Amino acid sequence: MQLIILGKNSDDKGFQLEKLTASILRQQGYTSICTNVVNAGASEVDVTATFNQPFMGTPIVHEVIGECKSYNKPIALPEWLKFLGKIFSEEVSGKKVQGCFIALSGVNSNVVGHYNTIKSNRPDIILLSGEALLTVLKNHFELMPIEEILIIIKDLTQKQPVNSAVCYYDERLYWRVSFTDNSYTLLNNLGETLITEEASKLHELVIRESDLLTFIDLKAEKEASKRVFLLKKYIVCVLLIEDTAMNDKQVLDSCNNKFGSSLHNIRLIEVQAALSELITTSIVSIIKDLYELKIFTDGADLQDVVNFYHFFLHRTLMLQGLMSKSYSKRIDERLFDHIIGIQGGISIPEDKYQNCLQILKWSPSALGWSLYPDPNIINHRANGSAIDPLFEKFDTDYFIKKLYDLISEEFRIPYMSNYFFENCGLTEIETASTITIKNEEESQITDQTRERLGLRKIGEEYNNQVGIIRML
Repeated sequence: MQLIILGKNSDDKGFQLEKLTASILRQQGYTSICTNVVNAGASEVDVTATFNQPFMGTPIVHEVIGECKSYNKPIALPEWLKFLGKIFSEEVSGKKVQGCFIALSGVNSNVVGHYNTIKSNRPDIILLSGEALLTVLKNHFELMPIEEILIIIKDLTQKQPVNSAVCYYDERLYWRVSFTDNSYTLLNNLGETLITEEASKLHELVIRESDLLTFIDLKAEKEASKRVFLLKKYIVCVLLIEDTAMNDKQVLDSCNNKFGSSLHNIRLIEVQAALSELITTSIVSIIKDLYELKIFTDGADLQDVVNFYHFFLHRTLMLQGLMSKSYSKRIDERLFDHIIGIQGGISIPEDKYQNCLQILKWSPSALGWSLYPDPNIINHRANGSAIDPLFEKFDTDYFIKKLYDLISEEFRIPYMSNYFFENCGLTEIETASTITIKNEEESQITDQTRERLGLRKIGEEYNNQVGIIRML
């Protein structure tokens, strides 16, 4: 992992590294910390400090000399020997001196060899570079591990990270993560996005150190992406509810009337951009500046229908669109036969066919699940049949049970109650099941359970809302 000291120029980078060293020493209990000290013989030392160790009422004073190098290439042997000479110069006067040499870009093999030779006799002389330096910094700044940073990044953006580095500036650490498009973002040591002012200040420093020119505020980008996604959902809902072709101004007015309380200040330019994206993805069609859902046009094919329900049922379910009269118009036998093909050509018995189709019309969860291949079904099917005849009934039973399980789960969700009651005319779900618990030899427990859940309007004091009740 790379450590980058940011700075306005080379002098500032050196100053920042000295501040970092002083900060680490201060945390470890050192005092009298000074930078750019000129010792005897006119030798300049980047950092000096002392540590007072109590001993029988008389403190023992330990002195430390720190050298900080922020070169762009590994440190060579002459620089290392020069540092050791400064320690020797102090020790000839009778002082016991500790040494800390920090090399930002590492050291060459000659330095490594020499350090390995002396460190057993001089454990009080430390060389910090690479991972050893990062380990110290992680403890000093409570730096979040890169694995957790990447999880945060994944939650904020679909951009693909390609590189990461730790940056230091003004006594703070940052994670710099770059992406495939040569953009980058910054997170603080705790994995939090930065405020605009801080990010702007650091951007000028980051571009001095790399060819990364574009900073991405991932939190703002996610909010903008969420707004675009919701607006596209709202537009589709409007076109479903109105069930007619509309111009962009009519779409804007309808979106503001129906959804303006949850998505403030919807502008015409946003609606136009969202409509353009919906046209590109074959959700919306345009004829003579009038927009309508493509599934309701003469040129719509089966894939357009699948695309529409993929989009409408993805992530956020819009109840107003779901409760429109147009929602289930294209959930028909043609779509169900296509779903059967998606699931590897399972065999649906004739007496179950219409039941399954009705569940797909009622349950958005069931429809959303069925439009994607289920590995529990297709992994042992080929050419429209099971690879072993024993799987055929198993696959069919699994598919049908899954539909019933999904609508049963939805029936328990409070915000779906009004949809099932008002739109579908459903008032009750009753389930009965048998449970058998076995050991290797025989059944230990066999029992049956039964549950009835009903939907009822619960009174004027609750604005005649539909509620879920358990029925005797």
